[in-house]
Formats: sequence, C-alpha cells, structure tokens
Amino acid sequence: MRNVLRHVLFLLGLFALAYFLLTLDWQTLQESMRRLDPLFLLGAALASLFNIALKAIRWRLLIQSATAVRISFTSAFASIYAGVASSSLVPGRAIEIAKPLILKGLYRVPLTPSTLAMLVERALDLFSVVAIFLLSLLFLPGAAGSMHLPAKIALVLVILLAATMTFPRIFWHGLQQASARLPWPEPFRKQIGEMLLESGRSFLIWGEPKHFGLLLVLSMVALTAEVVRFYCVFRSMGLVVIPLGLALGYTASILVGTLSLLPGGLGVTESFQGALLPLFIIGEGTPGVERGAVLLDRILSYYLVVLVGAIVLFWYQRALRHKMECEIHAEGI
Repeated sequence: MRNVLRHVLFLLGLFALAYFLLTLDWQTLQESMRRLDPLFLLGAALASLFNIALKAIRWRLLIQSATAVRISFTSAFASIYAGVASSSLVPGRAIEIAKPLILKGLYRVPLTPSTLAMLVERALDLFSVVAIFLLSLLFLPGAAGSMHLPAKIALVLVILLAATMTFPRIFWHGLQQASARLPWPEPFRKQIGEMLLESGRSFLIWGEPKHFGLLLVLSMVALTAEVVRFYCVFRSMGLVVIPLGLALGYTASILVGTLSLLPGGLGVTESFQGALLPLFIIGEGTPGVERGAVLLDRILSYYLVVLVGAIVLFWYQRALRHKMECEIHAEGI
C-alpha cells in the first residue's frame, strides 16, 4: 500500500512537472537564454560542484569515524551522485540505497552503520534547511507575517533535531527503551537489539562535539553553496533578486518537496518556486524568464545530478562485477 501511494505521488509529480513545462513562455525563455551571463553561470556550476564536494567530505567523515574505514574522496564524490539517482530513478524509493551498497561492495562496510550514516545526513540537511529558513524569515522585513505557521513548524523541527544531536545518549537510550516495549516477534527481538546496539555506537561517536560541530558546519556551508548557486542562476538570466528572499524561497521549496514525499520534489518544487520567487524580484520581472531561471537551476541541481548518478551506478555495477570475477579467479588459482 505504501509503495502504491508513492507511485501515485510520483505520477502526480510528473503531471505537475509537465504542467510547469507546458505553461512556460518558451519564446521569451529562448531570448533570455541567448543573453545568459557566462560568469554567473560558471559561478552557479562551481557552487554546485562545491556543494557536492562538501557532502562527499561529510560522508567520508561519517563512515571513517564510525567504522575506521577510510574511503577515497573520488568514491565519496561519486556516491553522492549515485545516491540521488538511486532514490529518483526507482519510484517508491525514499532513501538513497546506492550509497550503503557501494560501500558494502567496494569496502566491505556493513549496511547498518552506513545506512544510519545516511539517515544522520538527512537529519543534518533538514536541520540546515530549517535553520537558514528561520534566519531568512527573521531578517527579511515583512516575511514573518505571511509564513507564521511554517515558521512555527520549522522552529519545532530545529529544536527537536538540535536536542537529538546535542544529547545523543538520552535520545538513543529512549529509543532502546521504546523498542524493548514493542511486541516484536521473538526471532527478531535479538536481531533488533544487536542492530540498535551497533547503531548506537556510531550515533554516539557522531554526537561527540569534535565530530558533530564539523558535521554541522559542513552541512550549513553546503546548503549555503546551494543558495549561492540559485542566486547565480537568477543573475545569469539578468534578474536582480533579494538574496534573503531567494534563500527563504529556496529553503521553503525544499521543505515543501520533502513533505510531498517525492524524490527531489519532482514537479512540486518547480511549481512552488515558480509561484513564490517572483515576489523577491527587484523591478519588473518577466514570468517566462523567472520560471525559466527555476527550470535552469533544477537542471543544474537535480536533473543533471540524476543523469551523472545513473552513469556512476552503471560504472559501479561493472566495477563490482569485475571485482567479483577477480576474486573467483584468485580462489580458483
């Protein structure tokens, strides 16, 4: 039932994306594309790569601190692309299954700590989005009144996430107590207890100040790079925007996309940004250009990432097959 719902939502996302594309003023968009500022476009591309690089560094840190396995930066960098592709190309997938599988296949890292590391990544990303959303809301005149309810929800989320990561022992102890009270089938009770114990060690390591501080800084700077990319895309098309307004609109669109349960906020993100961001354009904007800027940013930040990730997944399958063949050949000798 859950997968059926996700497939339905995925189809709705495709319809929303199709509607967004069909309602674009393509003639105006083509004219604006001819006048693209190459320096701002280059800045957007570099900001996108910088964002991926920071996430790769964070992934390496999470895995190394929990398992003592040091993965290469190249593998971590490619894994970020592969993770986005794996959760986007298969409807119904809510998590980036490729990253733990790549670690298990190439580095023999168990699935439990790597899967937990991926969930911690999600929590840090959500914390960063909510924090920048609230900061933008706080310093943008007049914005707080129009987003009173989202601001309350965001504030609750940031407090819960901050408390979880600041007091990991209390959180994990409560989770173990709650798990012990659930009526698990007897064959699974021991397995679940062992899994929680193994996960708890990793979680407590990441909760240490020396690790948590660096993980949080990397997450915040990575999201800031995304906002910079978004700003550069708009400027490349000749649109003058309010930076804080753009940060507010961008983080709000991420929250809306997350709540939609669609991979990458397919269709929903484009529609939401196209409706909200014109409010933060300085001077008279052209709807075709504004919505075109949204589409160009989505191509850079999501659709191109999915394409590269699909290539990485294809390469990984071939590399893993070659590795297994070599191991079988070595055993035969």
